Amino acid sequence: MKRFAFVFAALALTGAMAFADDMAPVAKVTGEVNSGVILSSNSSGNYLKNYGIDYGSGNQGATVLANLDLAGSNYGYSISFAYKGTGNDSIDHAYGWVKPMDTVEVYAGASGNNAPFGDLDDNGAGNYSTSALGAFYSMSGFSVGAQLAPQTVVSTAVPLWIGARYAMDKVFTVNAYGTNGASNAVDQVHVTASLLAVTGLTLTGGYNAGGLSVSSSANSFIDATGAYAITDAFSAGVTVYADNLSANPLSNGATQAYYVYKPFVNYKVSDQVALWAYYDGETAPFSGATVDSQILGQLAWMPAAGVTIKFSAWFDTNAATAGTLSSTYVGNAVTGTNASQTNAAIDAKFAF
Repeated sequence: MKRFAFVFAALALTGAMAFADDMAPVAKVTGEVNSGVILSSNSSGNYLKNYGIDYGSGNQGATVLANLDLAGSNYGYSISFAYKGTGNDSIDHAYGWVKPMDTVEVYAGASGNNAPFGDLDDNGAGNYSTSALGAFYSMSGFSVGAQLAPQTVVSTAVPLWIGARYAMDKVFTVNAYGTNGASNAVDQVHVTASLLAVTGLTLTGGYNAGGLSVSSSANSFIDATGAYAITDAFSAGVTVYADNLSANPLSNGATQAYYVYKPFVNYKVSDQVALWAYYDGETAPFSGATVDSQILGQLAWMPAAGVTIKFSAWFDTNAATAGTLSSTYVGNAVTGTNASQTNAAIDAKFAF
């Protein structure tokens, strides 16, 4: 409750500062409804479950989002309410911002903000966006800023995030930010970039490190994505991850650096139909591990404005979720052990 009291007090403050200069904001309401089903089959049987491809990593059930954005020339608000398909409804994000001068922006909110320092690579976590009070300065393509993120647990660290960006229009963008951990030591460091200079070429990459204050942390990685539009309709590319870079290998080889590679192709059949396919493989994440690989094909159909229906099928050689998604069984009960698994899904999203 203290966190939300802080957040909405800050929102009220930014609004009060801005209303004196701008009394004609423009409101915009958007939203979406997303749901689908997945049929999965493995050695233990078949099962059917609600499945939403387009929202988050959980992919569970229906999702309803409602967004309210209110923007003036020097201030604004953005609030999103979400039902995420697991019986939970929440404020997905809520933040306000004000520009006391053209080059300075101050923001406050419960997740989500206007700070331009989030990840540009395939990781795309955008971790700079969090519950915080912050500000940034921008001039001639360069931005620098900081934010204080309130904590829900007692900590000796000052919850500080610092970020910077340099963007050269239609050439490249580089983002960097860092956070602090225990005893105010540097913790997370993310440096990501995208190249925009070559027409038809998509090139992004980055170094992402978390938990640097813990020497045994294994969650640092480098990733890169390259894709090229061979024609207006057809493009191909590959994403590669070098993961577990900060792992301290144990004597029994229980953890080590490993690689993930994902070649993919996209083909636009028409304005209403598009095809996508990928192969996702990896090397062993530790000695004796069973590696995981997937192959997927997907057809996206857009029969009307704001409507997208996806038909997907994929095979997973080592499905970690085997047996954990079951809600309605077809045949034998699923045991929950990792196994090869075949999946077919249909998913529909209606946006306005």
